[in-house]
Amino acid sequence: MGSVVVHKPRGVADSDTDSSGDGHHDDHHHNHHHHHHNINNTKLVINTLLYYFNIASWLPTYEWRASLPWDTLAGLTTGIMLVPQGLSYALIAGLNPIVGLYSCFLPPLIYPLFGTSRELSVAPVAIVSLLTAEGIAPLADPETEYARYRDLTFVLALESGIIMTLLGLVRAGVVVNMLSQPVIVGFTSAAALIIGFGQLKYILGVSVPRGEFIETIVHLVEKIAAGDVHGPTLAMGALSVAFLIALKMYKKSPKLPYAKQSALIPGALIVVVVTSLIAAHTDNSLRQVGSSLPSGLPSPHWPDASWTDFKPV
Repeated sequence: MGSVVVHKPRGVADSDTDSSGDGHHDDHHHNHHHHHHNINNTKLVINTLLYYFNIASWLPTYEWRASLPWDTLAGLTTGIMLVPQGLSYALIAGLNPIVGLYSCFLPPLIYPLFGTSRELSVAPVAIVSLLTAEGIAPLADPETEYARYRDLTFVLALESGIIMTLLGLVRAGVVVNMLSQPVIVGFTSAAALIIGFGQLKYILGVSVPRGEFIETIVHLVEKIAAGDVHGPTLAMGALSVAFLIALKMYKKSPKLPYAKQSALIPGALIVVVVTSLIAAHTDNSLRQVGSSLPSGLPSPHWPDASWTDFKPV
């Protein structure tokens, strides 16, 4: 058989002659491409959320029955420990103790959304408190200009948060690996000495003005020589430190009986509970570390600082 050729009439476009053929195929191809593009965009959004909101990756597979009881116990222990920790670190930073409590409960609530560690306890740390005091003290005296000093620390916290958020978005934490171990050890050792001698005044129950490291040591020696040490406060502090050191040494001695079981004993928690009970029933015979703490939560407000304060901070 011969082939039949159908000629297209003049003036008729290709799309007019085959609107139900190639045109339908083009529309189907366009819709398929658009649908595929939407799927890729959705996957990109989901992957981005999983990348930054780490809770979306572990919460769906969380073993509630097996892990929740232990995590609850860990949360209670962390919460109880954050109270004295926040109070003491606020004092190191030159702030009222109540500020330490306010800064303790927000980080553990926010970190699970973005964090990647299941063991890390996020809260104020001693070195950051020390650096805060050293950085803001030249701009405002925490004893004579406390309101100004406090607001500048809030500005510093805001600036640090913005910088750390930007560094976290670009995953710049790998830069820390470039710091040599001797630098880190030297920095932390020096900070430990400064913080330790700075806290001696609370154990001795004496009042020492804020100053440089050598000045603090000189003032402590003068107070001890003058006999201003408060006996009951020193006794409680010394016994607490001795208990913590003894328990730590016991845990590291596998030959002693029940050494492995002692690893479960929360020594710091026991000290906090016991000393709090003693302090509550001693009729103020112990020297107070800080002022009385107000109840409730403060109303959020912008610190009394101008944009010109951001540059020196």
